[in-house]
Amino acid sequence: DWVKLDAVGKRAMYIWDLDMGPGLQPPLVPPGTYTIELKIGDKKYKQNTEVLKDPGTVATVEDINKQYFFTMKVYEAVKSSFKMIDEMETLRSKLLYIVDSTNSNKTKKSQAAKLENDLWKLEGRVHDVFQTGAREDIFRNPAKLLERLLAIQKESAFGSADFQPTDQDVEVYTQLKSDLDNVLSDYADIKKSVAPLKSNLKIRNKINTSINKK
Repeated sequence: DWVKLDAVGKRAMYIWDLDMGPGLQPPLVPPGTYTIELKIGDKKYKQNTEVLKDPGTVATVEDINKQYFFTMKVYEAVKSSFKMIDEMETLRSKLLYIVDSTNSNKTKKSQAAKLENDLWKLEGRVHDVFQTGAREDIFRNPAKLLERLLAIQKESAFGSADFQPTDQDVEVYTQLKSDLDNVLSDYADIKKSVAPLKSNLKIRNKINTSINKK
């Protein structure tokens, strides 16, 4: 209840380091020839363009390619995290609807409450579920998987795009990816437990419950 929602009842994701936000930028592409496609209404315009290597960098094209492919792996892990968070928040809202609904029996309310709490704890392994949108959030709670992946994305994709990834970046990413896979596995197990309650999850798009109003 200390988290402020926007006009449509949503909480904006906040990236703690200001120069990493407000959105996730894609990796920089290595030198090569690319096709750019511009769509305006029903019309499409295509044009080839060549991306050149910075003549001032001492890195080789091989180094740049290694960084690009590494950064793409981090980028996909970040996108996977955001997608999972979105799904978890939606599913938690639906479970809370069951808990607060007068049409649910005591058993289903209890099951839904437990599953929602399990999801909340699991979501807390991916990002800071207590974030308020203030820059000081990172000092109140430790960085989670998403924040750590974004830190590597920032430093590798932009700060070191002309060089191959460091051994430390690769080692940390490997550990974070393993942790993320464990979360995804646990999330799949919870979704299986939610399956018997599916008949109660077909609710209105706008959830109107006393719990969610908070």
